[in-house]
Amino acid sequence: MILKNASFIGLFVLLAAAEPTCNPKATADNPLVGEWKWVKRSCCFKQPKITTPETCNCTKTLFIGADSTYSLLMPNGEYQNYTYTLRKGLDVMNDKDQTPLIVIGSEAPAIYTFNQDTLIISRGYIDLETDYYIPNKK
Repeated sequence: MILKNASFIGLFVLLAAAEPTCNPKATADNPLVGEWKWVKRSCCFKQPKITTPETCNCTKTLFIGADSTYSLLMPNGEYQNYTYTLRKGLDVMNDKDQTPLIVIGSEAPAIYTFNQDTLIISRGYIDLETDYYIPNKK
């Protein structure tokens, strides 16, 4: 009986530690850490438009560091550098709100989620952009 419970606990710990990203630098505490390739932007709900590297003839690379650094390499070769914090809860009045958020510089918080290995950073809740990134495999 004890061995059976130990096996169940071990399986639970293994599954709970799994993250939805295949980024090797990511951790359970911060699944965003790593290098990401921009693949799409949708904006905004009142006048929707989809932009991709093909439609704008541009690329962007996002670097998220474990040291709270957030750097976006723009198509012109310049970096936009910020610091970020992670937190839970878009609704600060609701202790049960566990929405995962990233706050980049002084911008409004963005919701981050994963769809398989795609990182989605969205401010769609305030009718702003949603950006999609995949792990950058060099």
